[in-house]
Amino acid sequence: MTPDVGALERSEDEVHRIGQYQHHQSSAELRIVEVLAWAGLGAAEIDELMCSVEAGVIAGMQCIAVEMAYGPRDRGEEYEQGYTAGARRITDYLVESADRAYEQRGQAASALQLIAHLRQRERDQAAGGGYPGRSAGSGESPAGPHGPLGA
Repeated sequence: MTPDVGALERSEDEVHRIGQYQHHQSSAELRIVEVLAWAGLGAAEIDELMCSVEAGVIAGMQCIAVEMAYGPRDRGEEYEQGYTAGARRITDYLVESADRAYEQRGQAASALQLIAHLRQRERDQAAGGGYPGRSAGSGESPAGPHGPLGA
């Protein structure tokens, strides 16, 4: 099964909270891919939907940034021009990000492979074998006790 997508206990620290959102987003994406595949959609269709949603979210942020792009007029023309130029760089970047998100394909196929691997691992562990090639209860993955890259 895919990772749990339970309720998020939001951190007070903004940087930590953004990390929490990213983690939950990754888990939610896997779950959505799993549900869409279960419903009979192929990887290409899932990619189209997921990329469209992600690009749409970024486009929504770009719209908000455009609304905020005009600097305060009470600080002078030079300040306003600098503020507007900086905001314009952000909105341009968001448009480019939305384009990249929409064009990014192949993630659904990778997610489906990961889901299949997680399911197989659950079946192996339920059967008492854990990872193939190790004794049950050793706590060691096939890559060794320190993962694929060692300590």
